[in-house]
Amino acid sequence: MGYEIRIHPDLRVAQFRFFGVISVATARRAFEDYVAHPDFDPGFTMISDAREVTELDASYRRIVTNILGLARPLRRFDKGALSIVLVGDETTYGMVRMLEQVLDFFSAIQLRPVWSEEEALALAKRPEAGFAELFAQTDQEDVT
Repeated sequence: MGYEIRIHPDLRVAQFRFFGVISVATARRAFEDYVAHPDFDPGFTMISDAREVTELDASYRRIVTNILGLARPLRRFDKGALSIVLVGDETTYGMVRMLEQVLDFFSAIQLRPVWSEEEALALAKRPEAGFAELFAQTDQEDVT
C-alpha cells in the first residue's frame, strides 16, 4: 500500500508515514482516506514522514490533475491547515516542493517540506524532542 495514517485527536495531529514506491495516486488515496475518517478534523496539523520513500512515480502534470480531482475534499480546509512533510532525499524534497506550489494555488493547506524531526516539530509548535516522544503520548488509531 505504501502508507499508514494514524489520527491523534488529543494532540490534534494526523500522522502519515509513506514508504517504498509512492505514486501520485497513492498519495491521493492517503489524503482521501484521511478526510473520510470519522476522526478527521481539518484543523489538525498533518505530519508526514517520507524518509522511507524509495521511489516516486510523479510528474507535475499528474500532481496538478490529481489536486484538481480533490476539489471537494480540499474545500473542507477552508480555514487553512498545516501539512509538514519530513523528507530524506533531494528527489522527495523536490516533489514535495512541486506539490507545495500546486496546493498553495488551489487550497488553503500550507505544505512545508523539512529535513529533520526537530524542524517538523518546531513548525508544528510541538515541544517534543522527536516523533517517538510525540506519538508515544497517546493511543494511536490506525486509519489504514
